[in-house]
Amino acid sequence: MVLSLKVVVLLVWPALFTAGLAAELSLTLLKDAKDKGAVCLDGSPPGYYYRKGSTEPNKWIIHMEGGGYCGNEVECVERSFTDLGSSKHWKQSIELEGFLSDNCNENPHFCGWTMVFIPYCDGASFSGNVIQPVKVGIYTIYFRGIRILDAVIDTLLIAGASTADQVILTGCSAGGYSTYVHIDHVR
Repeated sequence: MVLSLKVVVLLVWPALFTAGLAAELSLTLLKDAKDKGAVCLDGSPPGYYYRKGSTEPNKWIIHMEGGGYCGNEVECVERSFTDLGSSKHWKQSIELEGFLSDNCNENPHFCGWTMVFIPYCDGASFSGNVIQPVKVGIYTIYFRGIRILDAVIDTLLIAGASTADQVILTGCSAGGYSTYVHIDHVR
């Protein structure tokens, strides 16, 4: 499925978490995404963090979290017990800094834009699409990264991204690689 956004620009840049006075991005878990097979490594629902832009809400930055890869099934099982493989312990809100900050002194170019942060919970740069769950000993894991990406983007299109004037797709580490892999798919 090719998703449709008006403009997508590629930028790879690291995002940093902060504990300041910045406006928080709120977590939305996509509980109905499981019906489409979009689940994290452990089978928990995927999601995203969102903050509507204060001065330029029709300009969006969609940032894909990084976090390396799991190189084999055992590593993926281990990862499924962390925030990089499960949504079970994600915070209800986060604050970001740098070019994802809403502080105009720190981020004069993008501070008023709508911000989306997509947590990374599939271990393969939002690329897996294995239909059947994978059994590893007593554990079951899922490789459904592209379905996660599709579910998040579909939800964002309904939330207003479909009428965005500009969209920057960005990420760091494995999330940065994801921008290269999926730019045509998301566009």
